[in-house]
Amino acid sequence: MMYIKPLQSFRKVIYLELVFIIIATVFILGYLWISGEYNTFNQDSEKRKQEFISNQQILLKNEVNSQIDYIQYMRVQTEERLKENIKNRTYEAYDIAMNIYNQNKDKKSKQEVQKLIKDTLRDIRFNNGRGYYFIDTLDGNVILYPTMPETEGTNILEIKDQQGNYALKDEINLVKSQNEGIITGYWTNPNYKDNEGHKKITFVKKFEPYNWYMGTGEYVDDVENDIKKEIIHRIGAVRFGEKNDNYIFIDNFDGVEICNSVYPGYVGKNIWDMEDLYGTKIIQQQTSIAKNNEEGGFLTHYWKTPDLNNVFQKMTFVRAVPEWNWVIGSGVQFDELQNTVNDNEAKIKEKVIQKIKNIIILLIAVLIVAFILTRYLMKKTQKSFDIFFDFLNNASRKHVKIDVEKMEYNEFKELAIAANTMVDERNRIEQAIRIMNDELKERVQQRTKEIEELNANLDKKVDERTLELSNLLNIDGLTQIYNHKYMIEKLKIEIKKAKESDEKLCVIMFDIDHFKSTNDNYGHQCGDDVLVAVAGTINEHMRENDAVGRYGGEEFIAILSKTNIEIGYKIVEKIRQRIMSLQFKQKGLSITISGGIIEHSYEDAIEIIRKADEKLYQAKKKGRNRIER
Repeated sequence: MMYIKPLQSFRKVIYLELVFIIIATVFILGYLWISGEYNTFNQDSEKRKQEFISNQQILLKNEVNSQIDYIQYMRVQTEERLKENIKNRTYEAYDIAMNIYNQNKDKKSKQEVQKLIKDTLRDIRFNNGRGYYFIDTLDGNVILYPTMPETEGTNILEIKDQQGNYALKDEINLVKSQNEGIITGYWTNPNYKDNEGHKKITFVKKFEPYNWYMGTGEYVDDVENDIKKEIIHRIGAVRFGEKNDNYIFIDNFDGVEICNSVYPGYVGKNIWDMEDLYGTKIIQQQTSIAKNNEEGGFLTHYWKTPDLNNVFQKMTFVRAVPEWNWVIGSGVQFDELQNTVNDNEAKIKEKVIQKIKNIIILLIAVLIVAFILTRYLMKKTQKSFDIFFDFLNNASRKHVKIDVEKMEYNEFKELAIAANTMVDERNRIEQAIRIMNDELKERVQQRTKEIEELNANLDKKVDERTLELSNLLNIDGLTQIYNHKYMIEKLKIEIKKAKESDEKLCVIMFDIDHFKSTNDNYGHQCGDDVLVAVAGTINEHMRENDAVGRYGGEEFIAILSKTNIEIGYKIVEKIRQRIMSLQFKQKGLSITISGGIIEHSYEDAIEIIRKADEKLYQAKKKGRNRIER
């Protein structure tokens, strides 16, 4: 007997296959959707981690570079600061001596007046006790030498410095030719036991009544050490970062810790051979990176506190100041970085998990709906097939050909409607999926926008910090006009423009008359008020392309672009007259200024300033409260 394989139900096969397709489609879409969310989470987490580390690197680098810029600025100002200081000190001594002379010349003998001047200046000290005044004659006789009084009354015309220069002769020649000026010599510094010549800068000024000259000097090494102490104190107070717990440290090339305000136990100690957990000699590597990379570099290591109770991984940025054999650096702990990254990841992960849960719930709902719809459609299809088969049986018995185009039976129309309904249902499901994709895309775009806003805020903070640093470098803190450094650079630029356009350029040096008397009589707070008022008055008369700055002490410098000396003189005269009319709350206080103006004739910036300063000196010599051109 032949075996006949039972035929399967077409309707059942279609139903099972349709159910399988729906389940497979839902699971595939769910898998792809969830996998995409998980991959996005991993990529976003890694991106955020790298961005956070990169931001920390930028922060460390910016802070260290900011301190390097400040150090370099202060370093190059060492000699200028020294010269300005000893010049002002000598002027003070000159004013004291001249005042004593004028008050006593008609009352006392010459010897009595001279002794009174010597006794007054002998005990005056400044610059942390290092500074003192000396007086010599133009013949080389010592009148006043407080640190070596035994030399007073002797002639030291043939004295030489450590390099064989006739220092006294050079001073006398300078005074005879210019009345005052700067002399550089090389002498043994009592603060150093090396018996070598150290650079010393001296300012001398002629005292006409007795054919004397007086002055004072300062070792460059001492001023530089004062500046170093000032810088170390300033850097020790620096704090930055989100929790304001990041700091700056300084080591020298020999491994001695110079500055570390957070771990003072290391300061003053040589930690050249200090190793981390893996034997890395931290200070040696930092020094090597700083010395061999002009722009500095990063180092990852393990740092330990002086008491050895705490060891942690750090990322450190270092850069060298080779002129002083310094290494400047700052770092951040990796556990703080990792904690921040973990917090961000936990927040993102929580959102992703919730999103995956929502996706699973949505897919289950879609699957249930799909099962219900499929069962409904199969029942409807079963009914349509029953009607269709009845029609075929009737047509077969009557030998009627079926013209499908002309068929008008309701059963076939219902079959067509059912087919179309299935297509519509599938379209609806696909539309729902597209809507979900659009929602996901919108969420991604929203997240991208949030990240861009975060970056924009970061850029804004960097710009604000840059502006603050620019103001610190270019604006005088008291008068709120430009400072000495900025005006020198501005003058160089304006000279170049004037040469290129063949335009005139005027430079004016101002000085407040008898400013020291104002401080002595009314106090330094009043002196500051006077400086602010004078600076504001000068600034009010500046035009759009002009510039004014504080040159130092009570001196100001102004640059008038595209201006000849006739027009410039009129502007300066208005300023002088306006300052004469200034009113102050102190009874009896009135202020005048003296000034010198020159017209640029293709000199460099230093030469122009020197000539303007000479004109200022002439104005003071002719009685003050005048402008000399």
